[in-house]
Amino acid sequence: MTLLRLPVREAKYLSSFPESGMGFQVIELGLMRRTRALYLVVGGRFLIPASDPDAVWRTLSALEGWTAERLETSEEVEDTRLIDGPMGNYSGPAERPSLRASLLDPGVRWSEQGRALLRVPEVVRPGTSGGPRRYVRYSPFELDPRVLTDGSLAAGSYAVPDDDPERDLDGAAPGERYALPTPLLASRTWAIVTSAAPSWVGGSVANFGRVGGGTQAFFKARVVPEAGGGSTRNAAPPPGVGHSP
Repeated sequence: MTLLRLPVREAKYLSSFPESGMGFQVIELGLMRRTRALYLVVGGRFLIPASDPDAVWRTLSALEGWTAERLETSEEVEDTRLIDGPMGNYSGPAERPSLRASLLDPGVRWSEQGRALLRVPEVVRPGTSGGPRRYVRYSPFELDPRVLTDGSLAAGSYAVPDDDPERDLDGAAPGERYALPTPLLASRTWAIVTSAAPSWVGGSVANFGRVGGGTQAFFKARVVPEAGGGSTRNAAPPPGVGHSP
């Protein structure tokens, strides 16, 4: 199993780049003491080399039974840093990270490995807005680097619309329904109420050994909350924004 861990500061830096799906990026990066390569980045901090989809699957399988806390502290996970990030030691012009797959954004130029790693929804439609609406993100991690300090959602992020019939889930269910990329329990939620229309809406197809079937929305632009306040874990968040405790 090859699993790498970035500092929190660099997770915030990666949140300035779009997601490939809710809670993950398939992105080309330069790391310290490694050649530039494709990685599956989970939660902004945890990197799995993604040039070989079979190796990705083996690493994800090896994480069965792990917790988010173990990922954050285990010596089995190798600490690293971005050479093209805010803490890199530059020896020449740095190449910026480059997204190489996206489930709903048609503007992303996919790599061959990205196409081997991810299946995409057959039907994707432009989003609409009929006024304030709630969206939810699910994560195994206490902090979501895509949630900004003012409670808004970073540009290029995914979330679940409130009309998904099985949106209020707990335990292992969100990971299965939205095909999240680790076997960790997605027990933390963050919600936002906004009048902003998603750029694209589509179904979650089977990826990472997960069933899929739920609906996700992709916001190309930053999402500003309609109203503030509220946090939750394993329950429907009240209107506004919040991290789970």
